[in-house]
Amino acid sequence: MSKTLIVFYSNTGHTGRIAEAIAALGNWPTAEIRELTSRRGAWENLRCVIESSLKVRPRIEFDATVLSSFDLIIIGTPAGVGRIASPVRSFLSRHVHSLQRVAFFCTRGSKKAGTVFDQLSDASGKTPVSTMAI
Repeated sequence: MSKTLIVFYSNTGHTGRIAEAIAALGNWPTAEIRELTSRRGAWENLRCVIESSLKVRPRIEFDATVLSSFDLIIIGTPAGVGRIASPVRSFLSRHVHSLQRVAFFCTRGSKKAGTVFDQLSDASGKTPVSTMAI
């Protein structure tokens, strides 16, 4: 049986709640990607759009030591502008070599989910075993 970890970034808490629900299905642990700069307020929403569009990689906090003990990493991202959240892009750029197999889910991205999943595949260098748009 595979050892699975749910890794997610959640600015508003919605993606985090979905990650917890997915984790509960298999009794899997979760690990949150935390950004070092807050994204609260109207201007911060605009910052999300700009960073996602420009493929910015903001500073994040994540305990990478947990990755090596899992053979499947399920990665969750909000996708409000049809792009992966920039903190997830930072995570993938730093830990691309630590990922054995991946699956992806995105929230707020159902109309452009294919594009979001393509971006996650490109950034991770992996073809996902499964995807889910919420």
